[in-house]
Amino acid sequence: MNNGNKYFPNIQFDIVLINPSGIPVFNYSYKNKPLPLAVVGTLFGIYSYCSSNNSEIQNAKGAMSQTLWKQLKDNIIVIAVNGYSGNLNPYLDLIYNALLFYVGSDALESMRSQELLRKNLKASTPLIDWIVKGFVDDLNRELCVDATLAPDCMISSDKRILQQTVLEFATEIQSFYVCLFASYRIAAATDDWWSLSGQEIALIVGYMRTEKRAEVKDVPVYLHIKSPQMAVRLMWCRLSLNCVLVALCGLNPTLDVFISTSKNLFKKCISSLKNAESTYPFNVPPHIILDTIVLGYLVMDRESNRAVSSFCPHRQPVKFPFPVKVVLAPFVRMKLLRDAVRYLKEIPETENHESFRRCCDHLSYYIKTAKNIGVCQFPAETSVTLARKTANSVIKTLDELLNRT
Repeated sequence: MNNGNKYFPNIQFDIVLINPSGIPVFNYSYKNKPLPLAVVGTLFGIYSYCSSNNSEIQNAKGAMSQTLWKQLKDNIIVIAVNGYSGNLNPYLDLIYNALLFYVGSDALESMRSQELLRKNLKASTPLIDWIVKGFVDDLNRELCVDATLAPDCMISSDKRILQQTVLEFATEIQSFYVCLFASYRIAAATDDWWSLSGQEIALIVGYMRTEKRAEVKDVPVYLHIKSPQMAVRLMWCRLSLNCVLVALCGLNPTLDVFISTSKNLFKKCISSLKNAESTYPFNVPPHIILDTIVLGYLVMDRESNRAVSSFCPHRQPVKFPFPVKVVLAPFVRMKLLRDAVRYLKEIPETENHESFRRCCDHLSYYIKTAKNIGVCQFPAETSVTLARKTANSVIKTLDELLNRT
């Protein structure tokens, strides 16, 4: 694939799920033809040869290519990538869990009915596309959840009103797992929703993006930690243009009850929903005013596993306190924020990290501690001293805000 853009490499991404006989049950390639059977057979043969000699191969790397294998009971999932040499293990897990999201762990690991499994796994292609596109071609991605595996938050000034209404709704439909999304960011949620893993929430958000035109939805899904063997009902109802109420349910309620209850409860806070919608793309309340030199930010609280980010942090046009030649386009700033998080997450957990990077006509400040991951972007002309002071103030302010949500 050739993106024709200096910010993106040419990356080919292939995924294969192989049964014990070496036959591909799921063969996926991003914007290319699936791998030929001869290549699949070779990949399977390499793994089988190592296994027969009492050894295990997990990955093989070239200068700008790599292949990963993962054993799933009797089956093997393989990811082959050309054009990238970084850590792909988080994507291997996320992709496997995306397949499980549609068919459950029993069907995925036992393959008792391979034809049915092959048919059911085809439904996962849009979600796999969303995951892979966020890795190889994220020019227009404004979310970070698939990179951070920490839910993106929307912190509106009417947070308390929305939170109370979400709790009332959860009681009415008898579900512990309810969340209100605004522009695919969590605006309010029950405590049990926050107990879902980052990958589970990332997959729910990704599925919502693939079904973004659906006003209502009621579909069985499997969550790899919460419910890997028994399907739960993923239900949602669109309350306004960019606000969607989502819940995980059992046999009850019916979809009609879900819709009517959501409409009745949230009609009393229409203005709060509009307020949440207008908070995007700033994603923090109007009273949070950041220094004018901040071009973009991402703050992740590692203890609560929540994140807030923005590629457009100012509600009004700003004047820089010094001459600035170039300001990066918002979509490029977001791309670089996502890349920075991937870089920081690969740093060993035992190390605190602080660094600056000048690239693409801007200055970035990176920090990773036991509590936070933070990235702030500034014009290239910003001094390191000013950038560090400003970034630490931004990270502290937004981290406190996240912990009040």
